[in-house]
Amino acid sequence: MSKLFKICQSNAAKLDAVLESQEQIQITLNDQRLQIDELKLRLGKLEHHDTEIETSKMKGKNKGKRSDEFYHVNIHILVSNGLRHFSTLFLLIITFIGCN
Repeated sequence: MSKLFKICQSNAAKLDAVLESQEQIQITLNDQRLQIDELKLRLGKLEHHDTEIETSKMKGKNKGKRSDEFYHVNIHILVSNGLRHFSTLFLLIITFIGCN
């Protein structure tokens, strides 16, 4: 009889531990659901914003405008080509003067 009582006590202790774990998991699950709902709301706002941008581009509001990056890249290309041509010309002049 005492053996049966000990088994019942250990089973009760195990059940208490399982119930505690289940409560913790439920709390974590509720927190994650709230986070998921918040992320869905943010995603919905972003998708709405993206569709507004696409419709405004389709209407032609941004037609003909170029970004500053286009001009920055072209300026860098022009400067690097100019420096390369200048250095080549300079080396030719130095070589010509050195040979005479």
